[in-house]
Amino acid sequence: MNASWRFGAVLQDPALGNELAQIVQTGVARGEVRATDPAETGVLLAAGYFSTVLRWISADPEPFSLPAHIDNVLDIVLRGILTDQAPS
Repeated sequence: MNASWRFGAVLQDPALGNELAQIVQTGVARGEVRATDPAETGVLLAAGYFSTVLRWISADPEPFSLPAHIDNVLDIVLRGILTDQAPS
């Protein structure tokens, strides 16, 4: 809870989520993104970003490559974790 209290304002600030929501909305309009709630998707992407950055700055030296982990978060969120195979 201490981390939530200290960093909660960053996660509650809608600025990044709003910017990402606009990008998602543009992607939906172009047919590049599955129709989802742009606001919720923006919040999810922002949370993944902030979580990764907070873990990255928590140690010295840096514990992992920030760009690689951001790419991984984006891959998980944008592609999902399920395979295209339907369960039998």
